[in-house]
Amino acid sequence: MHKIIRYSLLLLPLIGGCSRLATIPDATQTPESWCQNHPCATIDIGIVQFTLNEPSSSFFVYFLGFLTLWFGIHLFKRRAVQKSKLWFSLALIFWGIAAILAGTSYQAFSYEIKCAGQAFCSWTSWWEIYYYLFQSFSMNAFVVAIAYSSTEGKLRKNLMLYAAINAIIYNAVLFTGAFLPNKFMVSFELFTLISAPNFLILFIINTKNYLKTKELLDLRLMWLWFLQGVIIVVYFIYLFSGYPEQLWAKGIWFNANDLL
Repeated sequence: MHKIIRYSLLLLPLIGGCSRLATIPDATQTPESWCQNHPCATIDIGIVQFTLNEPSSSFFVYFLGFLTLWFGIHLFKRRAVQKSKLWFSLALIFWGIAAILAGTSYQAFSYEIKCAGQAFCSWTSWWEIYYYLFQSFSMNAFVVAIAYSSTEGKLRKNLMLYAAINAIIYNAVLFTGAFLPNKFMVSFELFTLISAPNFLILFIINTKNYLKTKELLDLRLMWLWFLQGVIIVVYFIYLFSGYPEQLWAKGIWFNANDLL
């Protein structure tokens, strides 16, 4: 798992130089219509001018992203020789980085990244590809962490093997989709389908352990995985409900991404 993460990170600068991903258009959005459908603020600081999107949402995403990153680094420094703490800290670090990347492309600088200087806005960006990369690392690092903290023997080895295979397969699909490019292969929907088993596995392991040992940590983790699953379900319900558009028509911005 360490090697998979290391080699993937080494490829980031090379991969990011490719521009085919921007050829996936969002045919419903033009630079002119973007700010009609998203809160925008024009920032002018001397020689620097840019459009900031969703200021309030961006603040909370960045705050939570940096907070998670800080907590992960803090846990990493206190890991001692515990492998479960090492992988929990890595999972939080990757999660924090992913949140910052998502906040940059989906929210704060979405206009500058996807729309500025184009006839039609792009549907996605390399910032979002990197978001999926780090989020997949985070999800699989959690699996390894739980493998060390809550299992042993053959089950532990199988979970670690699963995490490695899941990371390899997903990122192979992700970057293949980015190079082709293919919309579904770089979508949040596909990421959810591939990462959903992780939540289920973690929930089952911590639930079984709690019923057996009554450990408070297992109870907390059990509820964490359950709530993550509920949030994803609510996200899709809200996304297709039409409520985000109705609220924005009244001047209230709260879209599906804010739920995450």
